Amino acid sequence: MPEKPINPAALSALMIRKFVEMGMLEEKKMAGRAVYFLTDQGRMILANFGINEADLYSKK
Repeated sequence: MPEKPINPAALSALMIRKFVEMGMLEEKKMAGRAVYFLTDQGRMILANFGINEADLYSKK
């Protein structure tokens, strides 16, 4: 199969849905939109991948 670039937004959306299914994220509705919260299980799994939780939060 020839190399084809991926759509990073599509990948992100698919991973978020999968993480919700796996219990890594909890989805809630706030002001009419979906927001996501990291669960304890999600924290452990991401730490195993070397992902720093602080990098997940908006830097405003």
